[in-house]
Amino acid sequence: MVQDVGSDEGFDLTTKGQIHTHSATAQSALNVGSANQVLTVDASATNGIAWKTSAGGAETHEFTSAETWNPTTQTGIMEVLVDVRNMTAGTVTVTVDGSVKETLTTASTTSSRIYNPSSSIAIASVNAGFGLKNSYEYGTSQIPAGNLVSVTLGDSGTKMYLCSNSASDNQATYQYTLSTAYDVSSASYASLSFGDPVSADIRGMSWKPDGSRWARCSDQTGNKAFYDFTCSTNWDISSSSSATSFTYSSYQTGGKDCVYGNSGGQITSLSDDATLNTYDLSTAYQVSSASDTAKDESLSSIDNAPRSHAWNSDGTKCFYLGAQNDKVYQLDCSTAWDITSMSHDASNDIDVSSETTAPYGIWVKNEVTPSEIYVGSTNSPYKVYQYGDVNFTGTAYATVGQ
Repeated sequence: MVQDVGSDEGFDLTTKGQIHTHSATAQSALNVGSANQVLTVDASATNGIAWKTSAGGAETHEFTSAETWNPTTQTGIMEVLVDVRNMTAGTVTVTVDGSVKETLTTASTTSSRIYNPSSSIAIASVNAGFGLKNSYEYGTSQIPAGNLVSVTLGDSGTKMYLCSNSASDNQATYQYTLSTAYDVSSASYASLSFGDPVSADIRGMSWKPDGSRWARCSDQTGNKAFYDFTCSTNWDISSSSSATSFTYSSYQTGGKDCVYGNSGGQITSLSDDATLNTYDLSTAYQVSSASDTAKDESLSSIDNAPRSHAWNSDGTKCFYLGAQNDKVYQLDCSTAWDITSMSHDASNDIDVSSETTAPYGIWVKNEVTPSEIYVGSTNSPYKVYQYGDVNFTGTAYATVGQ
């Protein structure tokens, strides 16, 4: 009889635990492995499979911050179980042989997958990136409902100032203390305020860096002007007294805010028609020394409902808050402090519509690339929102076994 090499007839296994297998050319027997070894695919083996040492149990890792974990004792085919039910911010990624195979977010729960890495497997907890970081509910105890028009931080991020546009409180500015610098969730009312003695329908607020002087914009009919004030105690809003003014009505239609820039050598203001207007100050931080520069730029094609704006530390970025789309728009200026040199990349926009559909007031940390951006809301629940780099928070678990 001629043996059929396509079957196992005539091929006997002779040793306990042997496995009938086949090489590229012939049938063969694979002897049993040693204790704690597992059968796994091995392309370098004659029969394509081999017994290899196992860890003898699964490996588990807990993630509480951003890090990368590389299981060290598992080889061959393995099950990867990831549990993110207690992760509150961030993501978890599974990378096999340098390629990301899965990303779990806070909307995920658990995942169980089978992998057979040829060289490496890595599981990482990743920070959430730029997004909503904190908030503070200022409520209606100080600012009447719907009347917030400005958000400003000062004194190295330890103080916050919110401006009201209500006649009922004399267009007052209220001062808050931040127990943790730049963390708006740590704010508390400092029981300090200043009612505007010279104008109505006020908008915006901007401080001199040492806290000795500040400016605001009035959109009052017949009194459209910038006003500045001096403080007998730096950063104490209640110690303010009126100083100088500049009437802008010949140069722009209405005013939404005013912002110092270029080391106090200029002041910029949004008009009702979404034009950003620039004025030079011959005396730094003194609005009465203003002169129109004609460096004006319409932003209406980006957002036709202007609310507020802010500058980064070197004048290469202007942040424009609009209520048409409820977004913060980053405008990159090729010439520092010159809004006419701006360009807009929509991929840099920050959508705040999930937090508020009535944004008003923006302030950014004084950095080249601001790490913190603050936006006020004029509708309930009456909050100031803080955007920045959000770290991984909560707990996630990963288990790798065979």
